[in-house]
Amino acid sequence: MRSEAAHGGLNALLLLWPVAEDFPVGGEIDWMEITSDDRQETSFFLHYGADNDQDHGSVRHDSTQWSAYALEWTPEKITAYVNGEEWYSNTDTEKFPPRPMNMTMQLDYFPPAGGPAAMHMDWAMQWALPVSEPAQLSLAPGDPATGQPDDYPDRAPRRLTPGEGVVGR
Repeated sequence: MRSEAAHGGLNALLLLWPVAEDFPVGGEIDWMEITSDDRQETSFFLHYGADNDQDHGSVRHDSTQWSAYALEWTPEKITAYVNGEEWYSNTDTEKFPPRPMNMTMQLDYFPPAGGPAAMHMDWAMQWALPVSEPAQLSLAPGDPATGQPDDYPDRAPRRLTPGEGVVGR
């Protein structure tokens, strides 16, 4: 994904939105929100609770260049990555969305913004976590992990079918 610099432009945004359409109670995870006109800062917002409380993080990053953004949501942790580097995490499970979510991409309007904007997407993927017991990593970070999905097909991440949504716990 990349977003062109745009003075007063709309915000580029990747998020998880509640399938039940019950925001704010159903939560919201904005895992890539670019509000800066120069597209040099990326923000994360974890919306939770009936009062729309928020946990926030940000990272300096040139979003005018092609980048891979990722979100990992496990029962214990929500983590955001850009180009494979972790830049936000939260382990307070009381703040996690309570129900399934849908992945959404949008240009969002926050007055006084409203000028021209562009958000370019090359691809998007969504996987469900396998239903299994938590595992302990036996590899050091960066070591290659080969053969595991073939050895344990019932535990391998799988693509979601349309309309299935994401369930974090």
